[in-house]
Amino acid sequence: MLLLSPAIRAALLAGMIVIGSIGAWLLPEVRVGGPRPLLVLLSKHQESQTMYVNDPFVFKDGIKLRAAHQLLNGIKETRQRLHEVECPFLILHGENDSVTDIGGSRELYEQARSQDKQLKTYPNCLHNLLLETPDDVEKVQKDIVDWLLPRVDRAQTSSSHVWL
Repeated sequence: MLLLSPAIRAALLAGMIVIGSIGAWLLPEVRVGGPRPLLVLLSKHQESQTMYVNDPFVFKDGIKLRAAHQLLNGIKETRQRLHEVECPFLILHGENDSVTDIGGSRELYEQARSQDKQLKTYPNCLHNLLLETPDDVEKVQKDIVDWLLPRVDRAQTSSSHVWL
């Protein structure tokens, strides 16, 4: 399993969570956010920010309060079950991420039962590691490939199946 800046702990103030909960109940269809306010939180690389906001496949209407509330509930439930994770995983997280708290990635790493787990952090990187500076993106991609290749090789040599 490969996790980039996973939403295991929300990087929101407690007051914002309470307001969001009340808003989800009173005004569930109201949309908040959207890509423009988040740009400076996703990447420090200006070209990537421009590319992101101009991408026709990026949802630009913001998230409904009810959906945001459900997302936070999902994060809470996920945190309660971190100890159940047994599969191999690599977590990659920017040390300056203010969208998802890096502490959640550390919690997963510490609590998971998996014997094959790794956490890599990237100084000065924000939330979307694949939209950072070209040097940072290259480092992240190399770390992903370096983690995946030995596991793919192991899976291929231990497989007794013939795929047609």
